[in-house]
Amino acid sequence: MYMASEQKTHEIIRAHRLLLGISQQTLASDAGISLPTIQNIESGRANPCLKVLMAICSRLGLEMRTVAAAAPWDTLALCGAPISAKVPVRSLNRDSKTLVMALGLCCRELRESSDEAGSERKKEAIEGLLLAIYTHYPSFYKKSIQPAGLIHGFFPFHPSGRVIKLKRQALCVIAGYL
Repeated sequence: MYMASEQKTHEIIRAHRLLLGISQQTLASDAGISLPTIQNIESGRANPCLKVLMAICSRLGLEMRTVAAAAPWDTLALCGAPISAKVPVRSLNRDSKTLVMALGLCCRELRESSDEAGSERKKEAIEGLLLAIYTHYPSFYKKSIQPAGLIHGFFPFHPSGRVIKLKRQALCVIAGYL
């Protein structure tokens, strides 16, 4: 059974339990969970761990899937990646953790995507950002970027003139918080 992602977990569990005609007590017993836990989950008062959710879903015949979040290109742009000529205006608490997280997700998306329009520009923006960090913040690069394995295939060993220009643009932003 497929439920829209906008529907909350507790609503899905309750609706499916009722659809199957199972009582809360039976579900709790079959899933090896206490009745108050089921009641709290269905009322939206509980935040169950993955193990509990898996036990409930297994009993209800539901399948759990994890779906990767979309890459935060806007966040990466705000952290200094010169992705577009338009400078982002939105405010963001720029910090090294946000940068590393956004960089990792965006690199993952580029590795997994087919050659979509705009992906070459995004790759160059990441290369410019990495080059700026590597040349101006080498200790941060060695401590936070390199060990994470985020950049495999993205470091510009022989940067083009365009990537060097993008590096300068990235440096103007990252200099404010790194």
